[in-house]
Amino acid sequence: MAASSSASGIYLPAALVQGSQSLWTLRPELAWQAALHRHVSLGGASASAIYQTSNARLRVHDHAIAMATSPGRGGLDPRHADRLAVAFSTHRLVLLRIREDGTWQDFHVGGVRDTIVRLSYGMEHQTSPRIRVAWQVRPGFAWVFLSTQRLLQVATRVSFHPRPTHEIALLITGHGVHRDRRQFGSHDIPRASLHGEVGLTWSWLSSRGVGLRVSGRALSSFLSGEAPLYEVREETLRTPYAEASAGLLLAW
Repeated sequence: MAASSSASGIYLPAALVQGSQSLWTLRPELAWQAALHRHVSLGGASASAIYQTSNARLRVHDHAIAMATSPGRGGLDPRHADRLAVAFSTHRLVLLRIREDGTWQDFHVGGVRDTIVRLSYGMEHQTSPRIRVAWQVRPGFAWVFLSTQRLLQVATRVSFHPRPTHEIALLITGHGVHRDRRQFGSHDIPRASLHGEVGLTWSWLSSRGVGLRVSGRALSSFLSGEAPLYEVREETLRTPYAEASAGLLLAW
């Protein structure tokens, strides 16, 4: 079994927020993975994201669970591995806090969430003793408010192992989103859009199963294709942002 905990921060430029205010966030996360059978694994993650401006605060809870297997196990060259997975995730708005005339008011919002189901398949190829190249395709379907979205994610990952316990990885991901003709609450958002992201991660895991991970990524939009809940304005689709995280890794 393996587990990891991390905390990430995000900065959004003032152009994204009404009133020309900048926005900072904090997002602690706990992830885990366990083997149910030698051919099947189960994993999940939970996080609480806080978004803060000078006069508003938003708290969103994220949860995800996935079951995976390797259809090619035993039949592929040892230098190659594949992974087939089905995953469910949700993002739920828990608290909206607004400051008016110097006084904070809390609104406990119910029923504002998205739900996403994805099917994914990918392969990893060991091209040299220190370099691995992987790719993955993830079609998905999302329910957000009273609307739906069709999702497609394509990703490639190149990892370098300078030492057996160290890894440096570059991840490039593309997202395609096809929305209903009139998406609930977001009439100015286009029906179809493409988005991209690039990320870099360094991780280290000791022989005792304890390690560290530091990562960062830059995105062309605010989580479009990943968390439809945030698509409330057209600006979220065309304003880029970046995030960085640091965390602890555990394996036993």
